[in-house]
Amino acid sequence: IIRRFRLPVWVATLGSILFIVLPNRTESLAWAAAQTHVFATFFYLLSLFFYLRNIETKRPALYGLSLAAYSASILTKEIGITLIGIFFLLDFFYSGEGHSVRQRTHNVLKRLAAPALIVIGYLTLRHYATGYLFGYYAAPTLGPNFSSMFHTLLDITLSMVTAAPYRQFMVGKIIGHAWVLLIPVGIFIAIAIRTNKETRR
Repeated sequence: IIRRFRLPVWVATLGSILFIVLPNRTESLAWAAAQTHVFATFFYLLSLFFYLRNIETKRPALYGLSLAAYSASILTKEIGITLIGIFFLLDFFYSGEGHSVRQRTHNVLKRLAAPALIVIGYLTLRHYATGYLFGYYAAPTLGPNFSSMFHTLLDITLSMVTAAPYRQFMVGKIIGHAWVLLIPVGIFIAIAIRTNKETRR
C-alpha cells in the first residue's frame, strides 16, 4: 500500500516498529478478546490494497475481493465502516485526475454503491441483533459530546508515548492551550502537499 502511494518504505517500517515497541496496544496480542483489532486491521488493509489494485488495473475480480475483505473487516470490528470514507477519497482524488468534478462525482457514486449496501446490510443486522443502530456497550446512543471525545482522543494518543500521571498532565495542558495542535496539523498538511506534488511528477 505504501508503494502504491509512492511513499518511502521506511514509513511502513517505522509504523511496524512503533507497534512492536509502544506498550499501549499489547492487549491486541496478549488478550484474546482484543485480537479482533488485529484481524479487523488486516482485513481493512487487505480491502484497501485490492481497491487500489482495482483502480490501477480495472479488474472486476479485485473490486470483488476488496468488498469481501471490507465485509470481513466490518463483521470483525465495526470500525471497519470508516473504510468507505477512504474509498471516496481514493475515487475522487486518486483515480479522478484529469476528469471534471461532475465526472468524478458520477464515478464515485457508481463505485461506492456496493460498499454502501454493505454498510446498510451491517447496520440492519446490528439493529436486528442489538435493537439499535448506533452506540456501544451500555450507551444506546452517541451524543455529540465533542469535548469528551476530543479528551479521549488525546488521552489515547498520548498513551502511546507516556504513562500516567504525566499523560493526564499533558492532556490538561494541551486542552488549555489548544493552539498547540495547529503545529502537528500544519506538519501533516505540509507532508500531504509535498506527497501530492511528488505523486503528480
